[in-house]
Amino acid sequence: MTLRRSELRSDWEDLLSAEDIAAWASKGATKPLREKLPTEPGVYRWLFPGDGSAKPRAYVGEGENLRLRMSDYLQAAVEPVTSATENSFTEEGLRKAIKAIHRCSVIRIGEYLARKSSGGRVQLQRLRIAEEAIICGVEISSCLFDDKIGRVFLEHWAVLSTENEGYMMLNRSPHGRNVPGKKLWRKLHSKRKATRKFAFEGARL
Repeated sequence: MTLRRSELRSDWEDLLSAEDIAAWASKGATKPLREKLPTEPGVYRWLFPGDGSAKPRAYVGEGENLRLRMSDYLQAAVEPVTSATENSFTEEGLRKAIKAIHRCSVIRIGEYLARKSSGGRVQLQRLRIAEEAIICGVEISSCLFDDKIGRVFLEHWAVLSTENEGYMMLNRSPHGRNVPGKKLWRKLHSKRKATRKFAFEGARL
């Protein structure tokens, strides 16, 4: 089954100008910039221009509070990006690993913002439903933004729609690139498997 762009009448509204994004990424947040972002839930996308022959890239996501969510990305562009490391496998280590995994997209978009925003062409937009419709038995309206499942549904549609516009999706982590949180999770997972195996074999003895 394919969700075609024509099946959903929608448009994208700019949340910040390219100049606002560049100012935030280079100097940090100011109250006027923060207040330009809505506190409502929604589906958003970052659009990054291509360089030379490279395809433009995009990232689509959803959030319960767009102001808080966008602030995470922009702050990640201001702060130095460091690799997550953890030598112990305590409960605290696991908590940090999970937190790192959830920040994977934030770090990745923060890196792009730090590199691309100086050019003044980065776009930040949110999805708007222009006309109600029914897709796969789901009634599509602005009310879906208020529900987590509804936002995820629209997020997946927006990924396909944006990809059809010619963007390479950062959601899909091309070339098998491993981000720090995923590396850490694999390390923790391997350790937990070894611990379970040891406990099981010990019990058999």
